Amino acid sequence: PKNRSPKSRAPKSDRTDVLAQELRKREREVIETYLGKHAGHVGDTASALGITRRALERKMAAHGLREDAAAARVKAGIGGPRTF
Repeated sequence: PKNRSPKSRAPKSDRTDVLAQELRKREREVIETYLGKHAGHVGDTASALGITRRALERKMAAHGLREDAAAARVKAGIGGPRTF
């Protein structure tokens, strides 16, 4: 085995935090993109992403995207804001 100094790498927890942050950021970007493609329609977006509507709603809540879906619906001329 190679002899490596403990200071040669960042601690594992720091690396996983960075990865988790990047994955979370990318997940938000994908959800935003698909909400836009589907005019804020949560059911259609969930179907396109291959997840349940409820799973998408949880992810949207975690990312603070509920208002974005409502705004996309209004922009597309699909009635007023909906509650989730």
